[in-house]
Amino acid sequence: EVLLDVTESGTFDETDIEVFLEEWDERDGQLDYSRYDLNGTGQTGGDATDRFDLNHDISFSTVSQTIEGEDVTFDEEAVTDADVLCYYSYSDLFGGDHQARAELLADLCLGVEGTQATISGTITDEETGDGIEGATVNGTDPATGSGLFETETDDWGEYEMTFTVEEAPSDVIVKAIASGHEVGEKQVPFTNQMTANFVLEETGRAYGPEFRYAPGDGYEYFITVKEYSVDQDIPALLEEEFGSEAELVEWNTIVDLFSESEGDLIEFLNGIGMKRGVEGYENSAYVTRNGNRFHSGSRHYFISRHDGNVPGGWLVHDHLHSNRISLGSWPNDREAMVRLPE
Repeated sequence: EVLLDVTESGTFDETDIEVFLEEWDERDGQLDYSRYDLNGTGQTGGDATDRFDLNHDISFSTVSQTIEGEDVTFDEEAVTDADVLCYYSYSDLFGGDHQARAELLADLCLGVEGTQATISGTITDEETGDGIEGATVNGTDPATGSGLFETETDDWGEYEMTFTVEEAPSDVIVKAIASGHEVGEKQVPFTNQMTANFVLEETGRAYGPEFRYAPGDGYEYFITVKEYSVDQDIPALLEEEFGSEAELVEWNTIVDLFSESEGDLIEFLNGIGMKRGVEGYENSAYVTRNGNRFHSGSRHYFISRHDGNVPGGWLVHDHLHSNRISLGSWPNDREAMVRLPE
């Protein structure tokens, strides 16, 4: 109960649940060993799993809990933070309002029925043979282009990810992306246990202070290190800093490039260093729409990565793949998304 009572009120109730959900949404699986990591992986929220003895019988098996009238099973060999919260929120430890609990957790805890699978592997450098820390690994359904999972490698270049799909695909396209290396890609048959290892060749160009990515349209894209204000002539400043061919990226170009494949969009976002809630990465950048910088007044268009979780009150002008990225407008200072011919 002490683990769950994060508000230190003496009772585990709906207020504690709200805090967990807010922190998970904000941190989005960060490896930060925070107070809000319930299953002991060190990651706050997200899909990372670990062994956890939910019913305290000194074993790891399949246990069940009644949630909103339905029996939900949990595999103690692979428990997420959400599993821990759901199991104990519907146990005798919960001392709060049951209606408030249902409104907060019913969708999360009952979830979507589907097929669970685990993928693991190692990403290594071709020249040194060393594991590559912090490489991004994502998977997509080749038939639909929809994203299935995304994770990062640990200190030794290893990764493991458990995810659930509503309908099992026949194959999964797995991509490995690491700074200063060629992108690795392979197609593996979908099973409950999959392995995808990569040996990546160095490109001879690290990203440095700017992450750069070329999606194959003849241009290289990146987000600036410098922030700009809405009253500046941003296109002119970009030409001064990066050359006469530098352009502020057009929203419709992003739509044309990535509307058919969420996996390609995720690869692009990671490639330019746009990650939601991850320290050291940008989450938004100025763009244009239909050649215009401004929606109205001083509200400059920008792209923000939301991964489906749009904050309340956020005005969405357009989006891709259920708000994986959203087009907004506001007069805040921020970085710019730029493209240059390769």
